[in-house]
Amino acid sequence: MSQIEVKNPTSTGDTNILLLGQTGVGKTTFINAFANYLVYNSLNEAMNGKLQEVIPASFTFLDKDTFEEKTITIGISNESEKKGRVGESCTRECRSFVFRINNRKLRLIDAPGIDNTEDVLKDEKNFDDILAYIKLLRHLHIHAKENIMFIFTNARATSFQPGPSAPHLRELLQSLKYQSNTEVLFSKENSFLFDNEAFRFLALCKNGIEFNLEEKKDYSRSWDYSIREFSRLICRIIQCDKHATRDTLSFNEAQQLNRKLVRPIGEIVTLIQENLQLAEQQKKMLYQIAPEHIGSTEATGYDDAERSNVWSLGVTIVNPFKSKPKK
Repeated sequence: MSQIEVKNPTSTGDTNILLLGQTGVGKTTFINAFANYLVYNSLNEAMNGKLQEVIPASFTFLDKDTFEEKTITIGISNESEKKGRVGESCTRECRSFVFRINNRKLRLIDAPGIDNTEDVLKDEKNFDDILAYIKLLRHLHIHAKENIMFIFTNARATSFQPGPSAPHLRELLQSLKYQSNTEVLFSKENSFLFDNEAFRFLALCKNGIEFNLEEKKDYSRSWDYSIREFSRLICRIIQCDKHATRDTLSFNEAQQLNRKLVRPIGEIVTLIQENLQLAEQQKKMLYQIAPEHIGSTEATGYDDAERSNVWSLGVTIVNPFKSKPKK
């Protein structure tokens, strides 16, 4: 039985979690690790059990003795999960994975990486990557900001602390508040630090890679800390108010409609300007031909009562419901 404990065990219903992040940040590994945290109580138990392969994945491993690079493959890829080159997103389309915790269904939605990072080293464990995704807030309804949480997936390198990312993240959130009057909380309560290296360790063990006792202890400590963070994360999620997705959908539909109207409105404005220029040219031409008759009955063929149909620029607007006066 897993160590993950959830408060309010009698609560029921579905909880949906959408994972957003850069390619290679660890969304797929996060889900695979989560599945193993639910099944196994400890890393040692997981080593003796079957690896939970929820999503097909692959990663590279450098042998510390030979410096030979090996590719470790997990599961069988399908159309939704294509194993690409290092730094490319393996997830090709959104997929959901349902886990049952007590009486509640927890649905994790794995989304493709927003940006490809082919020009960025895959082993660059820089927490600042998460900052690039604050721009996603513009796609969410303002009510969703209360349910935003920050997850750090390679936290052991900074002793399970946000590290140098924290001040930069606070600065960016402050800028967001100033520019859009939207305040997003960043605190211990909505920040969670994991290191999914324990899952990769399991995958390596299942592929015949050997580790010494000290290395196993390090991975075990990482497992224990991460599983406590998972428990805290799930408790936080269950306590959150549900976000009405129709609000976000309506907001984005309005944005899309606005973008679609830009071109036709621009074309209409251009046509209006062209017609105004043509009308001005016609007006000047009429003045050059017979300036003394402009606006008179002789020039237009209409009496004073009908002259309201003559445009102020000198162009006659024909009223189809009135017959022309007899000559």
